Amino acid sequence: LSEAAMYGVDFPSDMFEKALNYVYQELPKYMKGQIAELQFLIYGTYIFTSFDTKAKSLSHNKQVADVWIPFIEKHDTLITPLGHAYMAHIYKRLGNAKKSDASLKRALDGSKKDDLIGVYWTPEERSWMWYNDTVEKHAFFLQTLILLKPKDDRIDGLVQWLLFNRKGSEWKSTKATTKAIFSLMHYLRMKTQFTQKTQLVIDW
Repeated sequence: LSEAAMYGVDFPSDMFEKALNYVYQELPKYMKGQIAELQFLIYGTYIFTSFDTKAKSLSHNKQVADVWIPFIEKHDTLITPLGHAYMAHIYKRLGNAKKSDASLKRALDGSKKDDLIGVYWTPEERSWMWYNDTVEKHAFFLQTLILLKPKDDRIDGLVQWLLFNRKGSEWKSTKATTKAIFSLMHYLRMKTQFTQKTQLVIDW
């Protein structure tokens, strides 16, 4: 639903209310000083803060985030580069540009550049975990730079890496493929004035 909101797609309000209430109840369960739980809490906070904070259901958005964020900051050493990228968005949405810039800088530390394959990060410890999925991670980093630092010279290299790692007609999964396409659409919109709209009708 947060992805839908980002692209201006309407969704059922009752579904949104139920999902939001579920998030409210579930996220506190992940307030543990362990890397997987912390990353899940960061991801949940990222999703939670992605909606319009003026919506009636989110009137206490900042108050709830103010509980989760100090806990995340307390376990700063466990945050992965992807986690720092999520935090850059969270801080930006909450109006803390200084912390957003610092988180983005930490997220980008360790990137490497190759003339053939582009800009990439080496696999992290526990690289098989969901929060270290290589294709999705690179796609999200590309989307993050376009939104938060559109003049960064690593953007073209990230596009190059995504295209280099495309196997046949897809990436490693439908989810990774979707994430890659979303980020490449952001890139096209930024580089080519990608404004023409196409209306699709699905007939069941």
